[in-house]
Amino acid sequence: MTGTLELINVNSSKNQASGIVIDVGTLSFQMSDSFVEENAGQGLHIVNQVNSTININGTQFIRNSNGEGVHLQALRYCQALLAEVLSLGNSQNGALLARLSDTRLNVSSCKFDGNSETGVHVDYFLRGGLNLENVSTSNNNRYGYIFHFGDTSINIESSSSFGNGRDGFYVENQEGEVVLKDFAARANRRHGLQFLDKYSARLRSVYLLNCNVSENSQYGVQFYLTYRFTEGTENYTIKVANSTILNNRLGGCMLYPADCGWGGVRRQRRVQLLFTGNEVKRNKKKGLDILGPE
Repeated sequence: MTGTLELINVNSSKNQASGIVIDVGTLSFQMSDSFVEENAGQGLHIVNQVNSTININGTQFIRNSNGEGVHLQALRYCQALLAEVLSLGNSQNGALLARLSDTRLNVSSCKFDGNSETGVHVDYFLRGGLNLENVSTSNNNRYGYIFHFGDTSINIESSSSFGNGRDGFYVENQEGEVVLKDFAARANRRHGLQFLDKYSARLRSVYLLNCNVSENSQYGVQFYLTYRFTEGTENYTIKVANSTILNNRLGGCMLYPADCGWGGVRRQRRVQLLFTGNEVKRNKKKGLDILGPE
């Protein structure tokens, strides 16, 4: 499909498959003031778009029983905006963003809460950019956020991730830069924030600015930084500034392991840690525990 598609004040609910599916094309797509609820498939699935503009505003995706609330898949060279979206109580993720490339996605004033899997799950987002502001990912059965195997930078501001079944924010083998500003991760059942950088070890820098990471069941913030397969020393910057890391059960902030070797071949990670103006108090074990990397 090529052209313009507008869905305004639409109710697509209680269908025996997905609520809305849009496949293959170049579109100017506008969806607003709509309801997509209690479908037996996904709420909204947009797939295989090239050079499309996608704007979703003021729409609810609630209790869809066999998939995501919102699923954006295989978008190339697209511009996308989600604003004032509610994606609640879906059987998998609130939003699944999979295999996006050369695409810019902005998310503002949205809630992805109470889903059976994760609030916002991002897989293989290559190039482009991802910006989220005033977003809630809370009380999901697994994670608030997951980012896997992408290389676009991540910017999240004025957002929260509370009471998730695992981590509030989880990154694994993500390349580029992560910036969390005015971000709160509290009362998650594992870690508040976890950065797992193994195997390909590609993450370049993390900035935690004016964050609140409190009352999580394990660590407030955990960094796992290890080897990569290419030659040479890798530089890595972690900046934690003006943040509160409070009352986490296993500790405040941990960097590990000490050994960056693999198969008898040693690799180095050179880390610059900037830890300034923070309040680290009443964690059950260590406030700041640095084991590595070398």
